[in-house]
Amino acid sequence: MIETLYTIATFVVVLSVVVFVHEYGHYIVGRWCGIHAEVFSLGMGPRLGGWTDRHGTHWQVAAIPLGGYVKFLGDANAASAGPNGLSNVAVDDQGRTLLGAALWKRALTVAAGPIANFILSILIFAGLVFATGIVRNDLRLGEFATDPIDLRVGDEIVAYEGQPIEAFFEIYEFASGDDAEGPRNYTVLRDGRELDVRGPYPYPALVGFVQPLSAAANAGVQPGDLIIGFNGVAVQSFDNIRDLVRSGGAGEREMVILRDGQELSLTVKPEISDVLDENGEFVERVQLGIGAEPAFSLMTETPGFGEAAQFGVARTWMVITTSLDGIYHIIRGDLGADNLQGPIGIARASADTASSGLIDLIGWIGLISTAIGLMNLFPIPVLDGGHLVLYAYEAVRGRPPRERIANALTACGLSLLLTLMVFATYNDVLRLLNA
Repeated sequence: MIETLYTIATFVVVLSVVVFVHEYGHYIVGRWCGIHAEVFSLGMGPRLGGWTDRHGTHWQVAAIPLGGYVKFLGDANAASAGPNGLSNVAVDDQGRTLLGAALWKRALTVAAGPIANFILSILIFAGLVFATGIVRNDLRLGEFATDPIDLRVGDEIVAYEGQPIEAFFEIYEFASGDDAEGPRNYTVLRDGRELDVRGPYPYPALVGFVQPLSAAANAGVQPGDLIIGFNGVAVQSFDNIRDLVRSGGAGEREMVILRDGQELSLTVKPEISDVLDENGEFVERVQLGIGAEPAFSLMTETPGFGEAAQFGVARTWMVITTSLDGIYHIIRGDLGADNLQGPIGIARASADTASSGLIDLIGWIGLISTAIGLMNLFPIPVLDGGHLVLYAYEAVRGRPPRERIANALTACGLSLLLTLMVFATYNDVLRLLNA
């Protein structure tokens, strides 16, 4: 019961932040354009409470925390769609309505919602990298996740087991396939001198990341867990656990971990997932849904505001392109439609992410904000993108489409969205039952 309440609460927080920013984008740009907002609602359904500001907008919180809306003067409904409501507005006030405003003002007001989501994502990703820092260009060691042995913070790695190192990933390449037992030989620069010292195996079976809704998350695996056994076989490195999972196939397995000095036994059910291989093709692989935590990390430095902003833009763009690529491969049939997630899946993923810490939850809000902004730009009537397509038609033809046609398109768009929602929720329920 407590876990369910936690999941719901986390989902409401994430969705409320994203929806508020989206609707505020519509509201503030509309106000700048002289379009009057009658109601700003966070949530749907019956009103729980609210107030009216000095601009005449009623701000309210509604009972169902699954969305929100801005109702402009003259709108027939909260979606700013449906029969023309200008007949109920005085002639002098029709320029203050979304329906009666100049075309460019309407387009800006509608586009402002998704743009506000993208701005939020950029700010979040930029803020996170500004707070946590970026990896330096050199190979100077920062924090240690295991016993450093002879290595020290600030050492600059020159070679690993006699192999010269110029990039951090080369350490993994040289270490891959080792037996992972005992210390390793490192050459480092320390205080201007080159020294040969002993250090830990760089990639122990240490969990650094747990993917939401994955087999590991369902089993209760946490970042920082050290995997020491899998299905009766001793595990010494992250390569070991990956090979054991892939060779063992799907189904229940026993995994033994060390957490805070205590040995725990967990039952995990590795799942077959569609993943991109080295050639950019989707292939099926058995996965736990965990990422490695290296024995040591490199030193970081605080970026400048410009560099942080550039990272925020790049990260937001990556989420957009990755999402579009996934949709493309689903349409092509390369990727199963069961990868679509609905509200239940997003709620569970939000709770899983929140359990990893505040930083991860904030990053998750940034990701969801990008996804909501992108989804609203799809050219489907009812969504912002559908409105923009109709505005484009009006700009080209010099008049809006006939009301009967616009209403029919809106009905079709709503039916499509409801169908996708039902299908995605069905996927969520199946995952929940198989967890």
